[in-house]
Formats: sequence, structure tokens, C-alpha cells
Amino acid sequence: MAANGEFFVVSERYSPILSGQTRYSAFSVTNVLHERMAQHCPSGFEIVRQWSVPVEHDFLLHYGFTCLTIKPQ
Repeated sequence: MAANGEFFVVSERYSPILSGQTRYSAFSVTNVLHERMAQHCPSGFEIVRQWSVPVEHDFLLHYGFTCLTIKPQ
């Protein structure tokens, strides 16, 4: 289990236009990354930083996040 305040990063490639290198659009990649963060932090998470860097004709989206230890109600 992740400690409260511990910093993690998830990343995924996406394309703002159709691309043969990835199946994710700028919209759908956010869903994929939110699913990964929720799996990693079942008690919730806080996105601390978001950034994209170019990769060939696509981009790599990163979310830096921390897990919360708040118990669900």
C-alpha cells in the first residue's frame, strides 16, 4: 500500500490526431491514466503535476500524483 504523500508518476502515449503509434486520443488517454491512479490509490489521489512531451509525431502525457489515506464514506 502506498504511503500518504508518496509521489508517483503514470504515463501514456497519445496523439492529438489519428496515429498508427497509439490508440489513445488526448481525450481518452486521461481516462486510462485516471483508471491507473485509482487502481494504485483506492482511497483517492491528488494530481500534483501534469505534463506532456513530444514523442515522434505523438505526445507522452504524464500525471504526477500522491495517494490519499482518506477513508471512503
